Amino acid sequence: QVRARGADWIFAGSLWETASHPDTEPAGVQLLEQCAAQCSVPVVAIGGVTPARVDDAARAGAHGVAVLGGIWQAPDPAAAAGEYLDAVHEVWSET
Repeated sequence: QVRARGADWIFAGSLWETASHPDTEPAGVQLLEQCAAQCSVPVVAIGGVTPARVDDAARAGAHGVAVLGGIWQAPDPAAAAGEYLDAVHEVWSET
């Protein structure tokens, strides 16, 4: 249905607490699970994603993760990006 409307990807979130949306109740991975089950296009997890949560996102059906604050607000953004990449490679190389 979303593909017929022109969507190539769906972003589901905010899944966890995030500084960019402090007054928004996180949807949790249940939203991601529902989107992945019902959508005909890949779903990307967004909102409060940390390297430790990449595995949870993948298990809930995500095809990828989107990260902003976890890298931009890190004391060492390059090192933070490396941590995310390590987590992504570890999780998606298993599938």
